[in-house]
Amino acid sequence: PEVVQVKAQPLAVLAAEASFDQAAPVIGAAYARIGQFLAASGREVKGAPITITRGFDEQTGAWAFDAALPLDAACAPATEEGGVGCRNSYEGWVIRAQHKGAYSGMPQSYASLQAFKTATGLEDNGDRWEHYVSDPASTPESDLMTELYWPVK
Repeated sequence: PEVVQVKAQPLAVLAAEASFDQAAPVIGAAYARIGQFLAASGREVKGAPITITRGFDEQTGAWAFDAALPLDAACAPATEEGGVGCRNSYEGWVIRAQHKGAYSGMPQSYASLQAFKTATGLEDNGDRWEHYVSDPASTPESDLMTELYWPVK
C-alpha cells in the first residue's frame, strides 16, 4: 500500500445494496442504468467503473454501495433521473493498493489495508472505493486488477 493524494472527478452514481457474494448482477444492473442516464444527458464515461462502499455488515455480508462511473465533464448536482445522480468524488489523502485476482479475495486485501492504516496511525476520512481496472467479462478471474482506495487523515 501507498499513501497518495487524489483529485476529485465528476461521477454519475446510483445507490444499491446486495450481499457481497451476490453483488455482481446488482452492480451490472446499476451500471446499465447509469449508462442509460448518461446516454440521455450527453455525458461520456472517462475511466474505470467504481463502487463506493457506504456500509458493510461483517456478520451478514450486507453491502451498501454506490455504483459510479467517472464522467468527461460535470453535470449539475441536482440532475437526477431514476435514482442516478451526479457528484464529485472524494479529494484528499488515501491509502491505495492493487488487488489482483478474484473479487472474493478482496476482504483479505482490505484487511491488509486496515493493518497498514493502524500501523501508520492514520484515521478514516470517508467511504472507501474500488476502481475495476479489468473487465471481468474479458479477463480471467486470476488476472483481474482492482485498485483499492481508503480515504485517510
